[in-house]
Amino acid sequence: MGDFNAILQPGDRSSGDIHWPSYQDDFNKCITHSELLQVPYSGIKFSWHNGQQGIGLIQKKLDWIFGNACMFSKWPATHANVQPRNISDHSSMVLSFLSPGQHRHSSFKFLNIWVDHVDFLSTVASSWHMPIPGNPMFQLTSKLRRLKPALKNLHYQHTDNITSRVTQAKASWDAAQFVLDNNPTSEDAISTERAYPAAYMQLCKDKESYYKKKSRVQWLALGDRNTSFFHKSLLHCQIRNKIHNLQDDADMQAIFPNTISEDSKVVATAPITNDDIKTTLFSIADNKAPGPDGYNALFFKKSWDIIKHEFIAAIRYFFSHNTLPPCVNSTRVVLVPKQEHPTCLNDF
Repeated sequence: MGDFNAILQPGDRSSGDIHWPSYQDDFNKCITHSELLQVPYSGIKFSWHNGQQGIGLIQKKLDWIFGNACMFSKWPATHANVQPRNISDHSSMVLSFLSPGQHRHSSFKFLNIWVDHVDFLSTVASSWHMPIPGNPMFQLTSKLRRLKPALKNLHYQHTDNITSRVTQAKASWDAAQFVLDNNPTSEDAISTERAYPAAYMQLCKDKESYYKKKSRVQWLALGDRNTSFFHKSLLHCQIRNKIHNLQDDADMQAIFPNTISEDSKVVATAPITNDDIKTTLFSIADNKAPGPDGYNALFFKKSWDIIKHEFIAAIRYFFSHNTLPPCVNSTRVVLVPKQEHPTCLNDF
């Protein structure tokens, strides 16, 4: 932390020379190569004032506080306050190393790595097949709620602390390799060393899947799967550029007809089939944002043979009764910041 006498971007100055020479990229490159992250801050943005007035006034953010991943892991709530200037032309900065707040009960979230475990389907089946009275929608939601503790128990036993499990597996494999290196003809050493790589690689795969799910990055798939990303981007542009109406010199709009044909009306009002329900479900991306219950589309796809009867019955119940219980018709509202260091609701 301190006066770096440099800015990261043009927005870090309020006036002065707007030219951005190439050497000013050095500071940004240095921070990136050092794998540092800026500590979140509140208070004054421009930490330096040149003391001038009028057109000669220049303000810049020259004082910075950075931390590495280790620091943020230990003090994830670290925060800085940039205070108004006193006798110096620089603002003072107060850094608070805040430890994590009181542990809160985390809501249930289905983890994709569970579906690869050998006990996943049996865990789902053992809970699901116990009957629950009530209408089909109530049965589905109740069985989903009852299944959560069983899946959490599966997580605690096999996939919790995935980073530590990877580290331990690698350490065990390393130790086995040293034993084999010292005893190259030992059958026990050979068989022991051979048993570790597969387990280690599977844990690495589970770790990658876990953090991919948490980061919700959809487009970091390898190979041809990126083609889908570009195709969807192109489709978005085509939809955006489509002309729906035109206004002439007399301010009259020529509206394209949007009436529904008789054939379309027949299709739209036709009774839904079981295949329609399954096709719609399986067309949803695996990691699409789940509702408050925490289940994503992948869970329903992988468990389809077990849960399909209750799922289909619940969908049909909705179309016949036109009602949804609050637990199904609820959602989460998430504040997404529009700018760095948001301080009020207008910043979201």
